[in-house]
Amino acid sequence: MLPFSFVSKGNDISAACAIAVETSEFDIYFDEAADDRHEIASLTKIMTVVIALENGGDLSRVVTVADEAIGTEGTSIYLKSGEQMTVSDLIWAVLLNSANDASVALAVAVGGSVEEFVAMMNAKAYALCMNATHYVNPNGLPAEDHYSSAKDLAILACYALSVEGFKEISSSYTHSIPYDGVANGRQLVNHNKLVKQYDGCIGMKTGFTKSAGRCLVTAAQRDGVTLVCVTLDDGNDWNDHKTLLNIGFDTYERVVLSAQSEQGFGIPVAGEERLVLCANEADVSAVLKKDRSEVIKSLNVPDFVYGPINLHDKIGTVTYKYNGKVIGEDSIVVIETDP
Repeated sequence: MLPFSFVSKGNDISAACAIAVETSEFDIYFDEAADDRHEIASLTKIMTVVIALENGGDLSRVVTVADEAIGTEGTSIYLKSGEQMTVSDLIWAVLLNSANDASVALAVAVGGSVEEFVAMMNAKAYALCMNATHYVNPNGLPAEDHYSSAKDLAILACYALSVEGFKEISSSYTHSIPYDGVANGRQLVNHNKLVKQYDGCIGMKTGFTKSAGRCLVTAAQRDGVTLVCVTLDDGNDWNDHKTLLNIGFDTYERVVLSAQSEQGFGIPVAGEERLVLCANEADVSAVLKKDRSEVIKSLNVPDFVYGPINLHDKIGTVTYKYNGKVIGEDSIVVIETDP
């Protein structure tokens, strides 16, 4: 499902487990024990929010906070018994403020019970081929058989960026939700300080327990290149993520393979003394290594066409390959019938 290639950069990273990938092809450019199972603390909440965004229905729906969420240990937004919140507000509290009580409330609101919601989390992990992952709860508090791997978390992070609403929340630094009848009574602050410290950071999630250590998933985007980094049990995680992201942006670039209508050429019309002008239909680009070898372009068009010919008729294709793999393709269409 997710093809990748590995480029070793050496191990100058403090994490017990780590991975860094370019997301368009899941191209791994740093790997340290990335397949090993490890406690993941609040990185769990990436999956919690993905499940809620995809299955929560109307996110403006008001729900009554489940009693079992009240007083959940660890980071909290201090939910009260009988308090009413929207599903959206709970999602923001989980991802931005890492609220354990909001995670339980959200699980009950979306799944009907914590147990059913966790079953949805594990089903999604299976569907994403996260083969070293198993969830027991929606917040990442220490529990037997609750674990993942750096590679699985990178797979999840890449997927999460495609889920509507996730990136907006993850990349926000502050947000307000209600408290005790006051509309903006709770001020949420993103725990991932790289959102402010690193140019292009689009957030993701922090985590910490004594047994898991410091855990961090970060995504960043510059000039059409998107990277994801994961570190587990890393006492120097902020600097390590900056290092890994810098390596990635030094390694990859988005390359324009062709701009719309750039490749114009004439094709004869059978039985007529005229040509029709054809060209590629859209912009085509791909993320490639800066020290790449040649990209091969293959044009597949007929020697002539039969009339009648209309504007925008598709008459062929153009394909771009790198290292034997298709990295881009486009239609060749008619852009002028009587040049």
